[in-house]
Amino acid sequence: MSDGAAKTAFIRDMEVSLADARQQAETFTTERDEARRVLLETQAQSERWVSENRRLKNDNEQLEKDVAALRKQLEKARHELAIEKKNASKAVAKANRSEKGLVALHSNMAQLLSSSTFELKMLQKDS
Repeated sequence: MSDGAAKTAFIRDMEVSLADARQQAETFTTERDEARRVLLETQAQSERWVSENRRLKNDNEQLEKDVAALRKQLEKARHELAIEKKNASKAVAKANRSEKGLVALHSNMAQLLSSSTFELKMLQKDS
């Protein structure tokens, strides 16, 4: 091969190599841009998840406070109910005693009335 032909072949080989290098550079640039886009999307999603996680944590803390307050209210209501139940039992016992007393009083009054009626009849007969 002549010196000119060798140079021409060398130049063509270099042009092909240069074209391949350009193609590889474009492919690399495209892949790099895609990787950058995916990274940015991933970072944005991560930030959304961190924000959502913070919100859920705050919600959870508030729910725990609400549950604690409700438990306290429930305990207070149970205590008040126990007091009302005790007072109601006392009132029922008092009412039962009063009823027994009224029954006894009614019985005594009936006996007294019967006795008084009998005495009145006896007095009327004597007169």
